[in-house]
Amino acid sequence: MQDSEFRFVEAVRRRRELGIETVFPPALLKLLSTATSLPFPSLFVPHTGTEINSIFDDVHGYLRSLWADYIGCPRCVEVLDYMNRFESVLFHGLRYRDHLIHQYLVFLAGLPVLIRFSERIQACIPGDHADVWKSWCMAATYHDIAYPMQLAEYWFHVFCQRLLDIEQPITDFNMSSVLLEKEYLHAMLEISKHAVNQLGGAVVRISEDVIWKLLFQELLARNHGVLSSLILYNRLYESYAAPSRGSHVRTVLEDVVIPAVTAVALHDSAVWHDSSVPNLHFERAPLTFLLIYCDTLQEWGRPFHYKRPPLSPEIPRLSTYTVENNCVSATLTYDIVETLSSRDGSALTAFDKKVDELDRVFAKLRSNEVVFEIVLESMDPKFRRQPVRRATDGH
Repeated sequence: MQDSEFRFVEAVRRRRELGIETVFPPALLKLLSTATSLPFPSLFVPHTGTEINSIFDDVHGYLRSLWADYIGCPRCVEVLDYMNRFESVLFHGLRYRDHLIHQYLVFLAGLPVLIRFSERIQACIPGDHADVWKSWCMAATYHDIAYPMQLAEYWFHVFCQRLLDIEQPITDFNMSSVLLEKEYLHAMLEISKHAVNQLGGAVVRISEDVIWKLLFQELLARNHGVLSSLILYNRLYESYAAPSRGSHVRTVLEDVVIPAVTAVALHDSAVWHDSSVPNLHFERAPLTFLLIYCDTLQEWGRPFHYKRPPLSPEIPRLSTYTVENNCVSATLTYDIVETLSSRDGSALTAFDKKVDELDRVFAKLRSNEVVFEIVLESMDPKFRRQPVRRATDGH
């Protein structure tokens, strides 16, 4: 490594060690500071001297208070606590990336869009009791809550190999039995119905049966998005269906909970990238659209693998984020571009992998009135590349 490149890398590393600006980018905090009033408790923003591990603990604490006090669902808090404890194990396998803190950052990333377009988004969600702020909070902070379940079979096989010296899988989980428990079957039907309305229904000739079969197929595959939506529906149904909630329970479930759980069920690429699923329009499915956009965007300050520092310079930072007029634009900057190994053994950079992801996402997302875009740029002296921009169109 040349001396100039070494100084550049060390400067990046020292800045990353501070931690705060990486997890909470100034570009995002500036947008959030314009909010004069938000319906939930004051957002958690760390002090400059806060240790990065303390930040993660504090974010978990904020999510607990958000679900206990704002949403009013203590049983959802139990799942957050369990995921927080169990996720540390997951970092010891594969190339696992954090999902608990990621959910909070996805939640934050969507707030500037809600601040700017809340009335427009609210008008797209049917129902007199619709609450876009509460639905977004539910969807964003819970969309990956079942990720440990998606990896459960992998870990069982690891235990068999490491502890029993058994190389071949000796069991399989029958996920279809999930639908026989509690309200899960009803939840799948409700999600399928709402998804068809979001996707255009008769306009694009898609039926509830098609969505049902796709979601059931992904359930059998232990898709974390579908499982997260069922967990969310079950916990919220039990909470809102309590006798003390009154006669408007059904409308709250339909107008607030169902839009959130539908967004969660559809957000994973294994679902929305399926050929049977038509394009997703911001004007028809604003919460699902926004969840996919923010989930794709959120890369900064996201630790992965127990051997990798949580704020390593290979993780891109959110360098710009603007919501002006009818345009939402964000830039992810790679200070160091990592070379990865693909399944076929060929070399693939993290930058190119992200470009491929953006190509898939923006081939599906559509918006007639508001332009959503993501720009990728490389500052790595060893990886010269023109910025790559992907944006929505209205067709």
